[in-house]
Formats: sequence, structure tokens, C-alpha cells
Amino acid sequence: MNRYTAKVSSPNHGATLGKFIRLAFPLLSDLSLQEAFRNRDVKVNGLRVQRNAVVYSDDAIEIFTKHAMRDIPRVYEDQNIVIINKPAGISAQSDNPDEYTVQKWAEETYLPAINAQICHRLDNQTSGLMIISLNEDSHESILAMFRSRQIIKEYTCLCVGTPNPEDGMQTAYLTKDADKGKVYIDKSPGKKSLKIITEYHILQKGEISRLRVILHTGRTHQIRAHLSYLGAPVLGDDVYGSRRANKEYNAKKLCLCATNLAFFGEHDLPYLNEVSFSIQPPF
Repeated sequence: MNRYTAKVSSPNHGATLGKFIRLAFPLLSDLSLQEAFRNRDVKVNGLRVQRNAVVYSDDAIEIFTKHAMRDIPRVYEDQNIVIINKPAGISAQSDNPDEYTVQKWAEETYLPAINAQICHRLDNQTSGLMIISLNEDSHESILAMFRSRQIIKEYTCLCVGTPNPEDGMQTAYLTKDADKGKVYIDKSPGKKSLKIITEYHILQKGEISRLRVILHTGRTHQIRAHLSYLGAPVLGDDVYGSRRANKEYNAKKLCLCATNLAFFGEHDLPYLNEVSFSIQPPF
């Protein structure tokens, strides 16, 4: 039997236990959590409780389960970088001290002297390839490569319908609403908007279409918001998408995955030049 523990800090005072556990233990499977609650193997301050219980600052959380915590798969590793396949449901970084993130995983997985740092982000519900640097020099090199477009990121997604137009490179303007945690897309620039460029190609057309997407700018929720604006929301997206379609197709997770990373040009990690890494999406 595995025992997992956490302590509630002040930002999560008053949260439900279910919400707190998803923050603190994103690598525990839904099955293992359902089983733990069903078997009354979840405790707060030593007392068995249900998922809807409210937790408060300094509460001690315990979960007992026969299931082990999932690890984050590593696709490639050398002395400078590691490329992971991030599962959906775990954030890259967070200001919430109780949230377990990819950055915290990297710090736990590698010695403190290695100074492992994420080099870019994926949304919490987006899965796929992420680069983690293992020293300060490689971190700066990867950031410079992103700025100069020497690393190309490609995604695969399932969309409800097809975007209009059906193929090509589209430019729009994105405005972020930090209070609502959403972004808005418009065809014309606004006072606080940022230009976005999204390239996409239909791999399979239908009521649910499969697309290959190439980001030429990397803005918050860019793919999800832009494809929704173009009439083809990502399947499984309850924020920018169609809840009716998500329910109809039983899409409980966001069908968006970073499936390809390719390195180009002259840079400080020349052994990576013309090298690409690919994975299959989980949908």
C-alpha cells in the first residue's frame, strides 16, 4: 500500500478536498483516487472523509492506495537537456505553493546542483513534448533558440468540424483577460492585443477532424482560442469549445498534444541541429 501526504497552505484554505487533491497529486490516476475515496482511504488530520469535504490551512492530507504514482516519461536525455512527454492534468509551473508541477518534478528528479528548469510551457490539460534544461548555459541556449525560431513546435489535435479556411497560416490578435483566465481573439489589433500566427493542416476531415498545428507564436491558449475563433474548437475543451459536442463524443480530456519538436540552424547546442523528436498523441 502506498501512502501519499500533503499539507494545506493558506492559498487553498476553504477548498474542497477533491480540488486540493487534484492540485497536489496530479500524477495519481483518476482510477486510484476514485478507489481510495470509495474504500475510505483518504484522511484529513487522521479522519476518514469524503471528496466534498472542505480543507483548511495546515490540514494534513493522507491518501492510501495500492496504485503507484505515475512518473513523467522521458523521451530523450543528455547532459544538457531532457525532453519529457507531459501528461495532461499537470501544470508546467504554478504560483500555488501546494500545486505539484513539472518544475517541481524536475527539481525532485535531478540533484539541486543540476538546476533543472522548464524552458517553455504547455497548458495544464495539454499533453506532449516539453524541454527541460539541466544547466544554466543550456537553459539560456534553449530560450535563445525559441526566440530565434530555431525550435519548431508541432501539435496534433481533434477538432469539432473543420476550421474556416480549411488549411493554411492564419493571423489574428489575442487579448488576455487575467481575471477570467481566458483569452479573446479578434481579426484586428486592440490596445492590449498580441499578434498570433497559427498554421494548420487537416490530416483527416469529418465531424471530428484531426489537424496538425504549427505554432509561429506561442501565446496563452493560442491553439484552443484561435481554432475556436475559426469555427473548429478542440474536442474536450470546455472553455473555448462545445460542451454539447464534448458530451456527445464522451471527450473527458482535451484532445491536444505537442507531438513534434525540431531543432534548426546554428546555435550553442550544435549536436541537436536537424534533430527532431516525435510522439504519438493519446487520442
